[in-house]
Amino acid sequence: MNNPKRTYSRKILAIMIALYLLNYFFQGYISQLFHLDSQSILQKLEFWRLFTYPLAFGSIESFLLLIATFYIFAPMIENKIRPMIFGVITFSLIVAFGIIHTLIFWDNAIILKGAECISIAILSLYTLFEPKKKIKIYLLPPFPLIVATSLIALLWFIAKYFGSYSNLSYLVQSSLSLTFGVTSALMVFIHLVTFRKIFSRGEKELLKEFTKIDETRKYAMMREGMYERYKLNDEFDNLDNFEEVDYSESRLNEILDKIIEQGKDSLTYEEMLFLENYSRHLK
Repeated sequence: MNNPKRTYSRKILAIMIALYLLNYFFQGYISQLFHLDSQSILQKLEFWRLFTYPLAFGSIESFLLLIATFYIFAPMIENKIRPMIFGVITFSLIVAFGIIHTLIFWDNAIILKGAECISIAILSLYTLFEPKKKIKIYLLPPFPLIVATSLIALLWFIAKYFGSYSNLSYLVQSSLSLTFGVTSALMVFIHLVTFRKIFSRGEKELLKEFTKIDETRKYAMMREGMYERYKLNDEFDNLDNFEEVDYSESRLNEILDKIIEQGKDSLTYEEMLFLENYSRHLK
């Protein structure tokens, strides 16, 4: 797997592990403060529990699933969407599942601890992003990513089953976490793809308008923006040096995707020059 450029998820994971350790030394006080149970929400109005329950240590299989997803898969999702968007999505799913759990088990003493549903959602979401991707582990031959994520989820569910087969309510809770994780990941993926297509069409329309601008005005606009950002002088005048650039549509789509995901300020000098010369190359 590729090394992720961002590690916000791993920092969050480190904080959660630290809280789990503190919970052990404080004899479960943190879990008691953060876990979710319906009576605390409905009668005591302790609404913070709707989003703090992932910070309460649940079970060992939940903990291992958390490490696998937040250390390996979540950072790679951050490389595909903005970290802020990923954070908003994660927080929204946590609150949504907390509300669903409260409504389903409103008259039951079932307690919700750990980030199982969010971990399943992250596994499912990354699988949807990379449906054809294959991974290689040591000497094993490459195998599909979906096999690896499905195996991780299956091992987690088997462990939960043997840990709660004597208590039907907890088995229902595990099934609910699995169903919510997969379903929410599918919904998030569909929305992200839809918005990306909408913004992509918008950016391409902007590019078409940009190519219609008079060459003199266009050069002046580009020079003004690039000078403020890169403090360029005569470098920008030497545009002929970039005639060897591959002006392919795939390269154009890559730059447009970068604008959509990271904003126009993230473009490099070469990428700005690419957009500048793209229309000229087509003539």
